[in-house]
Amino acid sequence: VHSVLQGHGSPIHELRFHTTQRALLISASADESVRLWHVLARDCVAVFAGEGGHRDAILSVGIRADGGAFASGGVDGCIKVWDLDAERVRKRVAAVAPRSADEEPPPCAQPAPLADGPLPLYEQSPLCTVSSIHYDPDPAKPASYYVDCVRWVGDLILSRGTDQHAVLWQPPTCVALAGRRAGAGSDGCASDGASASDGARVLHKVFLAYSELYFLRFQLDPACALLALGNTRAEVGLWSVGEMSSKPVATFTVPQLLRDKRTVARYTALSHDRRFLVCGCDDGTVTVWQLDGALPKRLHAAGELGDEPTP
Repeated sequence: VHSVLQGHGSPIHELRFHTTQRALLISASADESVRLWHVLARDCVAVFAGEGGHRDAILSVGIRADGGAFASGGVDGCIKVWDLDAERVRKRVAAVAPRSADEEPPPCAQPAPLADGPLPLYEQSPLCTVSSIHYDPDPAKPASYYVDCVRWVGDLILSRGTDQHAVLWQPPTCVALAGRRAGAGSDGCASDGASASDGARVLHKVFLAYSELYFLRFQLDPACALLALGNTRAEVGLWSVGEMSSKPVATFTVPQLLRDKRTVARYTALSHDRRFLVCGCDDGTVTVWQLDGALPKRLHAAGELGDEPTP
């Protein structure tokens, strides 16, 4: 064991490595906090929780491709965008990072004291909080749905909730975040979608049948062109992120001989070259489909795929 990272007080629901700084790890927990770890220094650098944080278990985190921000979603129905590029966060990361393997602390070593205060740093104010995406405003029975999967698609966020919808939307912080990148335009997220009272602008919203459970995690391919999601009927659908129509571009069913009729297609994965789709079910089975010829040509590079899908 290289090290044991301790700090959370409840189950951990998702782990994501930073997109540009490979030694940084983000964890989301039922203790209502997200923690930023430096796995080489074996320290918790920052805790994202508190006054402006989530009010229930956090189920998912997604890190933007440039590493400047992450989004978190949870049982409270909120999606929060947090700043990873804030000066004091960057200073803390730089202060704890070992410069060489010889400087790595031994396992379970106590964190070294820092000049500007002890670890971890507490961040209590997200860049924005959006509660309108997976919310039913029906005056007779308003309801916030669990948000169990959030991912970035450029400067946009793709989220899924137990309201059985996947939503592609622009966070209100889009302009400020995009402006940080060298050569960025004034926005990069222009849309004619409707804006909610909390500043979110919805571009596409798609109903996903038979997906009322939580911990049905969608996955994106590396190009963020395809979304794969399972459901309670042991089916996996593929949607085009750019189009997000209500009808999937392809649907696959777990073979009857391999599954219990009541099983759930819980988790999916797409290979980096988009040749294979994988599904894990509640009955312990893993099914792999070869996507040769199963997708419209506009959704994959020429020459990557071949003929028929093979379970």
